[in-house]
Amino acid sequence: MLKKILWLSSLAGILALTAVLAAVQERERDQTQALMQERIYVSQLMTQQERLDHRAKMHAAKTATERELIRNDLYEHMRARAKERGLPFYDEPSVIGGRMQEPIRGMGS
Repeated sequence: MLKKILWLSSLAGILALTAVLAAVQERERDQTQALMQERIYVSQLMTQQERLDHRAKMHAAKTATERELIRNDLYEHMRARAKERGLPFYDEPSVIGGRMQEPIRGMGS
């Protein structure tokens, strides 16, 4: 009888803990979504022509250092534009989509 009570108590504790963890995860997910909706991305502040020009500059850059300078210059320009418009803007430039990472190599390389 005591084993049954301990087993049921343990099961109830596990279920309660699972419910708490699920609630915490849901709250964190909601906070992340709210933050992402508030974030203004550089491309949202650019015209179509500015995006095309930036893409051409990036393709013409010969080194990663050149690309970084182009990216940082654009970031500073867009940060000033966001400030003029009273829009929130993130503090650090980031690389979206991991484009600055090493290329993925095949098996055996």
